[in-house]
Amino acid sequence: MRVHTKLEYEYRNGKYILVYEEGYEYSGPVMLACGPSSAMKNLNKTIQNFAGTVAGEAQQIFGDASGIFNELKSSLGSIITGGPTQQGWGAAETNAVNSQIIENAAANARNVRAAVGSSVAAIGGGNTVTPSGLAQTLETSAALGTEAEKSKELSAATIQNYETGRQNYFNAVNEESKLPSMFSTSVEANKTAQSGFDQALKSQQSVDAASNWWQPLVTGALGGAASFVTGGLSNLGSGESFGEGVKDFFSGGINNVGGK
Repeated sequence: MRVHTKLEYEYRNGKYILVYEEGYEYSGPVMLACGPSSAMKNLNKTIQNFAGTVAGEAQQIFGDASGIFNELKSSLGSIITGGPTQQGWGAAETNAVNSQIIENAAANARNVRAAVGSSVAAIGGGNTVTPSGLAQTLETSAALGTEAEKSKELSAATIQNYETGRQNYFNAVNEESKLPSMFSTSVEANKTAQSGFDQALKSQQSVDAASNWWQPLVTGALGGAASFVTGGLSNLGSGESFGEGVKDFFSGGINNVGGK
């Protein structure tokens, strides 16, 4: 089969006559000369659908990652804003801890008073009047000890509260620095989607090329466009329209392609 790369025609006696030709002999496959096959079209459709699917999935993954990112950033941001000197317990937890300490101190005070009363009553074998001055002194001493212990425990709880806040702050800073990595899955999904788009583009280009297989032949046939157009236009004044000239060219002249 001869492939023409240049053809020149002249318009003579109402016909286009081939006057010059360039080309080469070709014996390779000509599958594209009949347009895209059904298999090629089906494959292209599959690839296009796949590209759309992975694009939708990538968008969903990005949306999910963005939602989680925003929630965590807001939560961590409030802790970071508080700085390293903030308290770590909430109001309910702080009240619960302090209340427990106070209740324990009150219970200890009751137990001490009971113990003092029993001790004083035992003086003299329990047969003498309880020395009120001694009892009052012992109770006062016990109460002061209980209050001191309560104050110590409340102070320790407050220190622990702030220590927890400081640890929360540094943990929040560390976790916030990791937030961008949440989009790693989305990035990979986008890469897959882009690859799908690239394959879809190549597939569509192949189908388009197969669908337009005739264009290079016509372009080659019109390689001598100057002669063709000149011949065709020069005959417009002779009563033949340009469209009729083109029609003659394709019905008569193009049939001569490969005939020389």
